Amino acid sequence: MKISIVVIALALIAAQPCWAALGGSPSSSGSAVSSVAASTASGASYTDLQSQLPNGTVVHEYANSGGTVFAVAWSGPMQPDVKALLGPWFDTYTKRATQRQSADLSHLAVAGADLVVVSTGRVGAFQGRAWVISLLPEGFNTKEMK
Repeated sequence: MKISIVVIALALIAAQPCWAALGGSPSSSGSAVSSVAASTASGASYTDLQSQLPNGTVVHEYANSGGTVFAVAWSGPMQPDVKALLGPWFDTYTKRATQRQSADLSHLAVAGADLVVVSTGRVGAFQGRAWVISLLPEGFNTKEMK
């Protein structure tokens, strides 16, 4: 029992803060933040706000012209704070994740009525993408996310 409490405490301490949330405004939580106005091949306009967490993980926040984050992507040696990234959609994500049939622990794909999350990784190499379908700008291609 003591060991599991210690493990949980260490996991919470190790989780890197990330305050952006789907449906909210972009954050500036990373140690290095750069913003790039971009568009997809189909012409959807958006801003890609990239930040690097202190642990080396890079987080991309995709915001529409109104400043609302409609998608996030991450890649790096540690998993970011997924609860903070998903914001109000975190409960939907966890509910759907526990209902999945696959035993593959290195790959998780969750698709709901309005939320898609794809996460893969192993110790030292994590990546993932999440987006809210109803918030995607017309023409945005989720396959182009970094």
